[in-house]
Amino acid sequence: MKRITAIFVPALLVACTPEPGAETAGGEAPVLVSEFDVSIPAPAVDEDVEGVLPRQAMEEHEDNWDVLEQYGAGRHRDHATPDLAWERHGPSGDLEDVLEARIPAYHWNGWYDIFVTDAVLWFENYRGPQKLGIGAWPHAGMPDPDLMAERIHLYAIEQHRWFDYWLKGIDNGVLDEAPIHYAVMNDPGDWRWTATDAWPPETTSRRLFLGPGTSGSVASVNDGGLSSDAPSVEAAFDEYRVDLTTTTGTSSRWDNAVGAAPEMLYPDLRDTDAKSLTYTTPPLESDLTVTGHPVVTLWVTSSQRDADFFVLLEEVDPEGSSRYVTEGVLRASHRALAEAPWDNLGLPFQRSYASDVQPLPDAPAELTLDLHPTSTVFNAGHRLRLTVMGADRDNAEEVSDPPPTVRVYRSAAHPSSVELPIAEGAAPGS
Repeated sequence: MKRITAIFVPALLVACTPEPGAETAGGEAPVLVSEFDVSIPAPAVDEDVEGVLPRQAMEEHEDNWDVLEQYGAGRHRDHATPDLAWERHGPSGDLEDVLEARIPAYHWNGWYDIFVTDAVLWFENYRGPQKLGIGAWPHAGMPDPDLMAERIHLYAIEQHRWFDYWLKGIDNGVLDEAPIHYAVMNDPGDWRWTATDAWPPETTSRRLFLGPGTSGSVASVNDGGLSSDAPSVEAAFDEYRVDLTTTTGTSSRWDNAVGAAPEMLYPDLRDTDAKSLTYTTPPLESDLTVTGHPVVTLWVTSSQRDADFFVLLEEVDPEGSSRYVTEGVLRASHRALAEAPWDNLGLPFQRSYASDVQPLPDAPAELTLDLHPTSTVFNAGHRLRLTVMGADRDNAEEVSDPPPTVRVYRSAAHPSSVELPIAEGAAPGS
């Protein structure tokens, strides 16, 4: 048997567990996996022209456990049953063995893939020869033909370069260039490639605070502001009863990754924002490039002692249309921070063991969560918006019914905010 000496990884997980509250739309993953047996069977080989071996394999698969059922039962990272244990069956359970192998690895991903955070964490932790590429695409497809054509083109080229070097010994310069290449996205269909030696690249952290409104840019529950001015008032908050019909649509990055939506396409988020709490900057005076991992701090309470908080980063054009950029999600009862068992790039890490789960108190509690990384240019004249939702009907389970009434605090003692990694450009509202 030949030893594998190089791998090209389109999507790879560091911690095989969902973000609390972020289960994908039900029922599609097992169907998609079954497609490989039924509609896309393995081709016949010379030793088995009648296809006996694939049929035998499919019969063996009939007793496989249901993916959604088993993983849905694993509510915490220390979940352990004979069939499924997060720490035993996830890639992180074999992390040391993977690292010791030192197999040359090319991590290949996209800004809208559900595994993009994992891709950069693998790059940070991996010990073998490696490269990282992040394009302006999701896990599967998008309706932009030019973007998808570039993806297919680069996917083929980079695979050949990588395997030609490691398997054929062709000195093609693949290791002479920067180890990381990523797309800087301007508007949809407009992007450019850049390179860096480390992730995240050098940026300046800029903290923007959630504040009072009105911005006049959206008909949301509160229409709050977002600026570099720290709150000075002693008591201030925005309150709303979670609308369980709130959704980011049925063609999200989550649907796209499990095959429920072959093409990822987010709607204009104005309708979503109208059912949520929003915090929006004034129009930008110059282009603002956010590259890296935005980190959000929310001070909250909930009438139900728990709540899900979906935080969207959006770009709003002069006509008021709001475009999805990235997001993060955290169930408030899983807010306890812990030290990650790998280099987590300094990002907040919720261990999510059963013993870590705590109901929300009467007093404001602090939630800290990172959004999936991005490299996006917020154009001059546009606005940057942070939207806080309490539900995402088509992409996550409900935390409770009746829905909770939540408060997001924005006072001097409890200043909710977002830390943006700024690569270039001026601060919003400056």
